[in-house]
Order: sequence, then C-alpha cells, then structure tokens
Amino acid sequence: MSGDLARRERSPIRVWRLEVTGVARDVLAHPLRRGRIAPVLGLVIATMGCGERNPVAREELEVLRLVVETGGETDSSTVARKIATHLKRPAQVEPLFPDVDPADDPDGLAEMFLVIVPEGKAVSANGWDMAYELRDATGFARVEPDQERTLEEVAARMKSTCFVDDSSAAPEEKTWSLDEMNVRAAWELEPAQGGRRRGEGIRICHPDTGWAPHRDLDMSRLDLATATNLLAGGTPDGQDPLDYSGPFLNPGHGTGTASVIVSGEAEGLIVGVAPAATLVPIRTAKSVVQLFDSDLARAVRYAVQHDCDVISMSLGGRAFFGLSAAVRNAKRNNLIVLAAAGNCVGFVVAPAAYDDCVAVAATNANHRPWKGSSRGKAVEISAPGEHVWVAHRQSRTDESDVEVRAGEGTSFAVAGTAGVAALWLAHHDLGRFATGYGDGFYLQDAFVQLLQATAQVPQDWDSLRGKYGAGIVDAKALLERALPGPDDPARARRALGEATALQVLADMTDRSVATLAPQVARLFHTDAAGLDSVLAIHGAELIELALRDPQSMERTLDEEPSAPTARAARKALSSRASKRLRNLMQ
Repeated sequence: MSGDLARRERSPIRVWRLEVTGVARDVLAHPLRRGRIAPVLGLVIATMGCGERNPVAREELEVLRLVVETGGETDSSTVARKIATHLKRPAQVEPLFPDVDPADDPDGLAEMFLVIVPEGKAVSANGWDMAYELRDATGFARVEPDQERTLEEVAARMKSTCFVDDSSAAPEEKTWSLDEMNVRAAWELEPAQGGRRRGEGIRICHPDTGWAPHRDLDMSRLDLATATNLLAGGTPDGQDPLDYSGPFLNPGHGTGTASVIVSGEAEGLIVGVAPAATLVPIRTAKSVVQLFDSDLARAVRYAVQHDCDVISMSLGGRAFFGLSAAVRNAKRNNLIVLAAAGNCVGFVVAPAAYDDCVAVAATNANHRPWKGSSRGKAVEISAPGEHVWVAHRQSRTDESDVEVRAGEGTSFAVAGTAGVAALWLAHHDLGRFATGYGDGFYLQDAFVQLLQATAQVPQDWDSLRGKYGAGIVDAKALLERALPGPDDPARARRALGEATALQVLADMTDRSVATLAPQVARLFHTDAAGLDSVLAIHGAELIELALRDPQSMERTLDEEPSAPTARAARKALSSRASKRLRNLMQ
C-alpha cells in the first residue's frame, strides 16, 4: 500500500483521498462511495481487510448516493440548484451518462443524474425516504437511492442452501460444456460469405469484477486498451486486484466468467466458446450481488460507446430506471445484451428481467436445470451452468490459487451463451446482417428468435419450457439456420419500451399482470384504480423488497391476509421498507 495522499476536488464538495491498491482504492477513488469516510481513513481500509490503520485523520463525512430522472431537465447545474434549495446544502451532481447528446436521445439518458448528498440532520435515515422527499420537493420524475448492499440476503442463501459445492461430481472432461452446446461442431462450419470462425472480429464487453492473469485466460484476446475500472472513476485497465475478501465479495469472478468466453485451446485446460473473439473487461463490481446500480448502467453505456457487439453480464440486482434505459439503448444500437437469470432467489433478477435483455438460466451435464437457477417466463434460453470448469484465482500473491475449478451459477450459463452470440455474429458477418432490415428491427430479436428455434429440447422439457426457456443452446444448429430475410413476416420485431413496475414484478415472480395486480393492490389496501398511482412512486422499492426477501413477498401475495404466515410475511417486508411504504402496507 502506498501512503501518499492525493487531494481530489469534485465541485462543490472537496474530498481527501488516500491512494491505495485494491478494493480500498476502488472505494475511495470512486466519487464519494456511499457509506462513511471515517475520521481515520486507515480504519476504513483495515475494516475492509486491506491493510493497517493509517494515522492521518480527516474530517468525518457521510454521503448518500441517489439517481435522478428529471423528466426534461438536462443541465447538471440546474439540477444541483434544485437539490441544494431543498437540502439547504450543496450536492455533487453529475450526468449518469455524460456522453449522451440531448438532441439525439430517444431513451432519455441525458435526463438522468447521479447525486451525491452529504448527510446530516436534514437527511432521512432511509435512502428511499430521502428519495421520496427529494422527488416531492423538486418535481423530478423519479428519484431512487443508489445502494450497494441490496442483495446481502441473497448471498447468504447462496452459501447456505443453493450451491451443490461438490467438485467431485463434476464431469472429468474440462470442456464438457462446449460439447453440451455443440460448440466444436459449430467451429467447423463453413462461414457465410464474409464471415469468420470462432467469433473472430466480434467484441464482447464484460461488466464484472475485472480480469486477473491466469494461464487459462488467453490474455491476447483481452482489449486492455479499452478495458476500464468504473469503481475507480473510469481508470484504465480493469484489472481485478484480488486483494479483498468478505462474505459477499467475489474476487476473481470476472476471470472465471471471461475464461468461459475467450480462453484459447493452447493456453491451458479451459477452452472458451469464442476463442477468437475480443473481450473488453469492465470492472463494475466486487460482488455479483453487491454493486451500485449506476455503475452497471454506465458499464452498459460504455459498451455502446466502445463498439462492442455483445454485452455479457454475469451479475444482477434490482430493477433501476437508468439500467433499463441503458439496456434499451444498447439494443437500439444493435448490440446483443445478455444477463444471468439469477441464483438462489427463484425468480429472474434485473437486468435479465427486462424485455430488452436476454435472460439465461443454468443447466447441468444431465440436461436438467441447475437447482439454484432462477426461472420463470422471462427466461429465453438455458445453457450449462452447473460444474462448468473455469479459471479460478482469488489471491493476488498465492500462485497455487491459479487453478481450474468446477463452478456453478447462471454466471457461467450467460457467459457461454454470449460466446455463442459471438460465433453467430462472426459466422454471418455482422455488418452485412445488421443493415437492410429497416427501422424497428433489432439484431437481438433475430438472435433470440433463432436461438430458441434451434435449441436442444431434452426429454420432458415441455414441462420446463415456461420456466427455463425454449431449451438448451445448440451453437451448431443456430449457425446452420438461415437468417430471416428483410421481408420475412415471421422474423422477430419487438417494440422497445420500458416495462412498468407491475410488469417487471410479474416477470420476476412468474405471474401474469392480471394475476399479480389484485394481489399487490391487496398489499396496499387499495383497488385497481389506486394501484397505478402507488406503483408509479413506490414500484421500484417494492421490487427491491421482493429481491431482498422473496419468500415473504410470495407469502404476502399468495396467502389470505388473515393467515398467520401472511401477517408475519407482511411484517417482515414492512420492517425493511421506507416509512412511506410501511405506512401504505399497514
């Protein structure tokens, strides 16, 4: 660790930052990370397991992050003045997507801002209550807290009940998952005119924990000139420092998922699905269940800015308007956006839950669903995710940790499917295919249509189709299938548009909107007419509650309100809610 102090100024708030490595560097370099910058900065570092206490003390400062959609305003200074008027203090305001031209912005990205609020007596203790207060005072369309630790409960369930955690049961063949998806056979197909094999020429952006050197990760396939670390304010490289640990952290996760996509045959034991593709690492999180929603939204936009063809997201969280808009914008720009369906919560998490994102569930070597895979009607397809062999590295200094292990999770299922997307785009020559179809036709829709039409359908899959998608990915059959012609009436054409909170919650809980609406109305003691106004304000928080405690949400929705279990479930949910939402639920 370096002991140098570098002064960093972000108008209108001045912050002192200690230059360190690893997670401490990420946390302190990012614009005012949520939480407490302690009187002794070294205490923060020590509590994160990253070093000894530093004796240099600075003024204590608490901060809260919020995300704002103004509903029309695109000027940061005007937004900052409105917030300062309400709070009686300055706030740091910056565009969530600073590169967007407001004159060419069909998804409203220029109206979204990240707000850093110094906390004090005038600031509510609950982030959602603070957001509601600010929305009321300013007239902004939406204000939500940008919280990091939304899914701690999910992580706890992962460790205790979800994962098989038995590497001895994994297939001995390290590349079995390639054969499960007919990838090797796909490599041997003759490409279409102008096409290429093995994903050559295709760029895959990869928001995750970053990359680390590993003999089973082909470093020649990583575009480190474009790679970035969003946890450190967009610094280059995107390397995972690996020098952090904790019950909810996943050092090395990005290295493992990257190896599923681009590992070369000559490098080691792992072979990637698209070994000739290019991977752009984007360090976005320290945990697949613990991330700032704004960071992931910015990662998706970064992929559009830097000419990626595919986005592979092996992480997830709550539904957030900025992330939804960024995914929609990426699809509009003809990227294929894929995300893991989720682990251990049962239902599909965001961003996989969005209609504009390809949700991938996980299966095993017996062509059956992995027991921890999320499932539901939002899932388009399944792919190997149980006992998939991946590059494993969790320590920066211990070389014995540079090994391969059989991993589990929809993280690996979506990584493999992203590699298949790269094979498909290269095989058919992306440039030729992406033109000539007219407005309203998106490359991702054609990919999903053909991916589902060519999927392997194991015996008895019909009973699983509504939960785990059309079947298991078949790369060879996908590449062999003819592309839809510009005048083909059967070709996919889906309108872009943001789903309502009720639609997202219906997909997450695997219900129809018609079934869910009266259940949610009952939760808030209202009728169908009053439900829309409640969800317009509180829908995002309700989705977060469903993620944090899915069992209580299910019991609250399904059981009679007078039942003891339903009353207990409602009480559990309301205990996590803001004051405003709790009052509506009582």
